[in-house]
Amino acid sequence: MAAVTQDPVALLHVGMHKTGTTSFQAQLSAHDAELLEGGLLYPSTSRENPSVSHNLLAKELLAARRHPMQIRCVRDLFAEISASGCDRVFISFEELSMAWDRPALLDALRVELEQVGYRVHVLFSRREAESFVPALYGTLVRMGMGIPREDFERQARETGRVVVPRMGVWPKRVHCTDPDEMIESFSAVFGADRLHVVDYTSSGMVARIMETQAWFFRDEAALLSDEDRENVSGDLASRRRLENLLADVQGSRVWRATAWTRSPTARRIRGTSVRLASRLRASSSS
Repeated sequence: MAAVTQDPVALLHVGMHKTGTTSFQAQLSAHDAELLEGGLLYPSTSRENPSVSHNLLAKELLAARRHPMQIRCVRDLFAEISASGCDRVFISFEELSMAWDRPALLDALRVELEQVGYRVHVLFSRREAESFVPALYGTLVRMGMGIPREDFERQARETGRVVVPRMGVWPKRVHCTDPDEMIESFSAVFGADRLHVVDYTSSGMVARIMETQAWFFRDEAALLSDEDRENVSGDLASRRRLENLLADVQGSRVWRATAWTRSPTARRIRGTSVRLASRLRASSSS
């Protein structure tokens, strides 16, 4: 990897999904004032509720099908960057991993950032398909996806991607489940020397990013750590087990076939789903 210069740098954290991005974003958001004092801007523009990530920005970029600077939230972001005077900008939006097959969009974003004086680098957290696919499935089922688990996993295994139909306000989406294909796509746009890949681990991910990206995060390691995440790791593990169980129930073919009937099987499945959902709500509020 080529040496990183001291020129102003914009580091785009583009996922993948399910790689601890939310925990990292929450810490960045909680310490954004301290980061700013140290010359690192974690923009407040376009942070998505609950105001930790920039996924709203990514969603606007993906949906607009027009030049980034024609999108208001992108213009607002660039105004904040220009006004900050910071030599480092960190934008975190795992939703932008969905642009792996949109090189023109990625290139337009790169060009605009370079025109305001920033070298653009990309941080990519890689999670192998074996663990990524089940984790992604559970999340999408909770969002309302009705694809059975076996069909979802078959798509991922045979094609390296999964087509998810429209779900309410969510448009049709194509999730790439092959991290190497996504890495190749981002590398083609931004350059292999500006693509920084960090392998996902189930714990200590923030510390891993701090260690491997010390060229960018200079004195921030003391602010950004895994301490809070480790303190609640047991609760998170329990919650994830419940989420996976609920995903299994609601993603099964039996659920889809009987969910709206009065059969004994349907009543048992609905009862199981209600109990799991109740336990999830209780774990969230505790």
